[in-house]
Amino acid sequence: MSVLVLGSLNADLVTQVDRLPAAGETVIASDFTVHPGGKGLNQAAAAARFGSSVAMLGAVGQDEYGRFLQAQLDNEGVDRSGVGEVQAPTGRAIIEVDASGRNRIIVISGANSSLDVEKVKSDLGKMNPKVILAQLETPIEITYEVFKSAKERGIFTILNPAPFQTLSSELAPFVDLIIPNEHEARLLTGVEIANVEDAYVAAGLLTKKGYREVIITLGDRGAILKRSNFQRHVKPFSVSAIDSTAAGDAFCGTLAACVDRGMRTSDAIRYASAAGAIATTVMGAVPSIPTYEETLGLINECGSFEGEVK
Repeated sequence: MSVLVLGSLNADLVTQVDRLPAAGETVIASDFTVHPGGKGLNQAAAAARFGSSVAMLGAVGQDEYGRFLQAQLDNEGVDRSGVGEVQAPTGRAIIEVDASGRNRIIVISGANSSLDVEKVKSDLGKMNPKVILAQLETPIEITYEVFKSAKERGIFTILNPAPFQTLSSELAPFVDLIIPNEHEARLLTGVEIANVEDAYVAAGLLTKKGYREVIITLGDRGAILKRSNFQRHVKPFSVSAIDSTAAGDAFCGTLAACVDRGMRTSDAIRYASAAGAIATTVMGAVPSIPTYEETLGLINECGSFEGEVK
């Protein structure tokens, strides 16, 4: 395979509400659906739909949801030989989405917390990916071991530090590209990000911590890329958003696929931004992730590269 995704597989239990409830408040949902999800599965699907050969490392339970998620991987053409079945229940995410597309998510890790580091390293040894992509819904110590092994083999590593947790300084040398959103970047650096310039400051602090390249996604303000002697701001695509679930995952998976294609990150960020924008126009996680043709269509519709280089 060309892209290997280390990450979570969850059944997404999605409720639609007019507005998100306040603490102690009960609201009535207008709809309830179950979708395949988990940051790992979402990102694997995004890379596969963009045209990469993709494999996944993860775990599911021996239950109905586990079978449901493995079938989804098969439907996406993702190699699931590295997805183990464990005694813990399959991971779940409870997702609330309001009328404006904002969401609130609670993750129950389940099987995602039961990955075995020796099995994961063994599976990695049998594969020869060009790119490895990971998030933080699986144990971070396993991510560390996988990234360390990957760098020894010359594999390009991408970390999406979501959901947020404190990162050891020992991890940074093994990460080629880190992709936090603005909230995660604030927690990682202490910089309040109110505008693009603030994002550049936060990204600069992350490069000083040892991350070679940094992309910070900024929602309706686009995204920025920074490395030691280069920075770029990509303006957002104008779409009619109804659900932001998995937009960041579409961004990360598409970017990994672009790197697999040999694209520079300074160009790949444009395609990733388009995929993330399209994902906000469809309800659900995996159902919202666009294909290569859909992503290219939005880019062609909007014309040439829009962004600021400094």
